[in-house]
Amino acid sequence: MRLVVVAVSTGWLCILVYFSGYLTLQEQEAFELDEDTRSIERDKAFQLRSGGCSDLKSVSGCARAYTLSRQTLCDDGRCPTSCNVHTYMTSYFFDLSFTETLLESFLKTQSSASILTIWTEYSSHGALDQFLKEYFLKHPYATKRIQGKTNKKFSFSRGHVSASDLVRFHVLNEYGGIYIDGDVLLSSNLNPLCNSSFTYWWSNSGFPNTAVMGSAPGGAFVKKVIARLRLKGQEFDSAAYHPFRLYSLFSPTEINQVVTTLHPLLFDPLWLLADGFDYSTEYSMPMEYPIKGLFYRPLLLRYFLGVQVVFDSFFTNPVKFEYSDDLNPMLQAFPSSFAYHTHSLEAFTKLEIDSNSLFNLFQRWLKAKPMPTEN
Repeated sequence: MRLVVVAVSTGWLCILVYFSGYLTLQEQEAFELDEDTRSIERDKAFQLRSGGCSDLKSVSGCARAYTLSRQTLCDDGRCPTSCNVHTYMTSYFFDLSFTETLLESFLKTQSSASILTIWTEYSSHGALDQFLKEYFLKHPYATKRIQGKTNKKFSFSRGHVSASDLVRFHVLNEYGGIYIDGDVLLSSNLNPLCNSSFTYWWSNSGFPNTAVMGSAPGGAFVKKVIARLRLKGQEFDSAAYHPFRLYSLFSPTEINQVVTTLHPLLFDPLWLLADGFDYSTEYSMPMEYPIKGLFYRPLLLRYFLGVQVVFDSFFTNPVKFEYSDDLNPMLQAFPSSFAYHTHSLEAFTKLEIDSNSLFNLFQRWLKAKPMPTEN
């Protein structure tokens, strides 16, 4: 048994304590799958992480180095020219203007051969079809690159967004590619990461978060998670796939053998700042401070005001740099990023969007950017 202590802050400081156990040796032996062959890309990722990626004072340089190493692989012709990107949405998402921005970020930043598949629970497939029908009328160029799908095995979900925790593992196990949550915007081409086995840190913990994750079809990580939950009778229990629950399926050594856990700057660049861990001069918040006129320290926001104020600043606070149609504002703000996890969809409809916020400027840039040309 092991003791796990998790600090949760939503305006108040709470401590959650729970016990979880690893699989027994017999269970591990029963479902031990073939060892995942480490690719050149994964080896480089481990080297970069062991070479200083855990040092919070060099986070941006470390993440940038990883991005450049992946791009070098593409320049050498060793990465995919297209990618299967997956997301999961309930009917709630179909009414959000944010969703159109997500789709546009896929169309304008990914290669023309990449496909985005929107998965939904079986009961909501009709609503997804209607949403896409209306979207394609406004954006006919999207019909060849965006599709909606469902699967009867997802019918249990009853539209609950937590079902996405299950869906991502089953979809990646069957099709491979990259999964992104429905509150993620894409900022640069994912091809360098496609079909490699990765997650990213849960804040500064080093444990995997799966809001953005990748795998080859039948990859060792996703396959082992499904197999071990099947052994426990939880293969279709969405709660069992939450990142906190996944820790109990692997020892720390084993999980690092089957999946690479990348730095959050690549996909979730404000998370460390929101949690009060990143004080480096190398990486600073690209927006005006969330609380104007207040001496700003992330820990103050975390423990007394809640972390959401930092995430919401993506929508509500003006950026500190000059906008240009020629420069992707997301990469101006976060030069190492592949994506941006907003953490803010539930509050999105209640927020007042600033005209010079990063979200608004990114929308403006997407509208000005032409579609990628055919390969």
